[in-house]
Order: sequence, then structure tokens, then C-alpha cells
Amino acid sequence: MPEDAPKVTIAGKEYPLHRPQSFALRNDIILAAALNPVRGTAAALGVCLAKDKLFGFSYASHRHDALSYGGAVLDFFVEKKLLTGQQVVELGAIAFQLCREAIPTEGEVAAEEGFSGPAPGPATG
Repeated sequence: MPEDAPKVTIAGKEYPLHRPQSFALRNDIILAAALNPVRGTAAALGVCLAKDKLFGFSYASHRHDALSYGGAVLDFFVEKKLLTGQQVVELGAIAFQLCREAIPTEGEVAAEEGFSGPAPGPATG
């Protein structure tokens, strides 16, 4: 984990945020936040804290449903009185940014389009 990786404080303890390796997972988080920003940012916080095993559940246990998972993360922190709902959203926004930064932009994809060399020419007979 790079030293400049973002960290969050929960109940007086500092935790590093880990960017999920899966593009699909990061994309799920972004789409969920567009539908429901509270659950989406809570899901982002959950997946970025997953390595710390704070929860008794996982993203997979929620059938890879970011909105369901985000609701469970929100409930976990609020019911255990570790964070308020607003704090979950604030810390989740930091985690969301970490997920979003890892999604390539159209410009970045376009710049890499020629990376594999020229396309083969048409077949001649």
C-alpha cells in the first residue's frame, strides 16, 4: 500500500483505503452512486475497507449488488454507533474518489488504441 494512500478514521482507529482491483466492481460502485448516492458511497467505503475485515459480510455475500451492499455497510456503522450516516457518506466519498480515479477516461482509452500495432490488412486472394 503506497504511503500516500488515503486513510479514514473510524471510532478513533485509522484504516487505509484499498482500491479494489476489479474494474467491474469499481464500475458497479460508480453506477450505484448515480442511482443512490448514500448507498453508493457507503458501498465504496465498504469495498475499500474489505481487506480489514470489519464486517461479517462481503460484497459477494450481497450477490455483487452494490446498492444492497451499501445499505448493509451503512446499517453496520450506524447500528454499531461507529459512525453517523453523514460520516459514512463523507468517508465513502473519499473511497468513491479512489474507485473513480481508477476508471480510464475516453481520452486515455483513445490514446492507447494503437498500442497493439497496426491492424492486419485485408486478405488478398
